[in-house]
Amino acid sequence: MSLILMFEPLIKIYTKKLNYEEAETYLIIVYIEIIKNINLNLFAVKNGGLIVSYTVGSLKHKKINLFRKHVTNTQDSLEINMDLIYDETDMRYKSRIFL
Repeated sequence: MSLILMFEPLIKIYTKKLNYEEAETYLIIVYIEIIKNINLNLFAVKNGGLIVSYTVGSLKHKKINLFRKHVTNTQDSLEINMDLIYDETDMRYKSRIFL
């Protein structure tokens, strides 16, 4: 749990940058996956700073991927209000000219 608390400020910053409701949850899940799947044998020196740097870089790349995914899945949509569509049977405005 202390590892999550250590990266909580960074996760909060990335959540604000992503600016959608589920972003924090996704980032926490990604962070847990990074920690779970990290291969410490890849690091020649078991340096805490090097592992933190790797984790920050991984989170940053995943944030970019989440942003792209969110932007491509977000589509602008408009609702058509059928009550506002011009009704040809309403003759009150047909002969008036608006200047």
